[in-house]
Amino acid sequence: MLALLCAFSAAFSELNEAHREFVAAPEAGKAAAQARLGQLYARQGMQASARFFFERALKAEPRAEDMEDAKVGLAALASVPPPQAEAQLGSLAQ
Repeated sequence: MLALLCAFSAAFSELNEAHREFVAAPEAGKAAAQARLGQLYARQGMQASARFFFERALKAEPRAEDMEDAKVGLAALASVPPPQAEAQLGSLAQ
């Protein structure tokens, strides 16, 4: 239980720091900070938040080479069905 609490605390701290970096970033660095937030949220399984930040990053800098992480992250999220769809598939399987 303690290990789980420590892991949650570390993940929360990392997200908190990434949000602070996003706010403090100059306008030219906002897209990269949003892509990083998308990656962190995706790692935590928070797909809606990850999608939000990946899409915002790509909207801000659609052609930048450093937005490849956002493109890959968004594509990976698209292949995962939303939780509601997973529940519906489970009930259909029964």
